[in-house]
Amino acid sequence: MCEPIIYFGMTNAIGGLAGRLQQFDDTISGRRLSHGGADRVRHKFPGYAHLVPRLYVAVAQFVCNPASGLPADLRKMGAVARFEYLCFAEYAEKFGRLPHFNDKKGAPKFSKRIEHEG
Repeated sequence: MCEPIIYFGMTNAIGGLAGRLQQFDDTISGRRLSHGGADRVRHKFPGYAHLVPRLYVAVAQFVCNPASGLPADLRKMGAVARFEYLCFAEYAEKFGRLPHFNDKKGAPKFSKRIEHEG
C-alpha cells in the first residue's frame, strides 16, 4: 500500500470494469458526468491533457456475471465490495485517512463548483 494512491473504486455493474473506467475517463475529460470519484478528481485537476499522462490505474479483476442472479455470481459481487472496503481499511490503518478522492467531505466535486459559479 502506498500513500500516493488517490482513489479506490469498484464496480458490480453489467458494463463491467471497462464501462466503469470509461465513465471515469468521460468525467475527468468533461465529456459527461457519470462518475462521482472522477468528479472530485476533476475539481482538483481540471486540465485533462495534463492529468492523464500522470495517472496510473491498477485493477483486481473478479470474474462474474452481475446479471445472472446465481449464488456464485452474487458471492463474487459481495467479494468485490468486500475487497474495496479491505483496501480502504488497510490504507486508513497505514495513513490515518482515506485516499483523498474517496473522502467525500474533504474533496469537493467539480460539478458543485460549476453549480455555485452558475
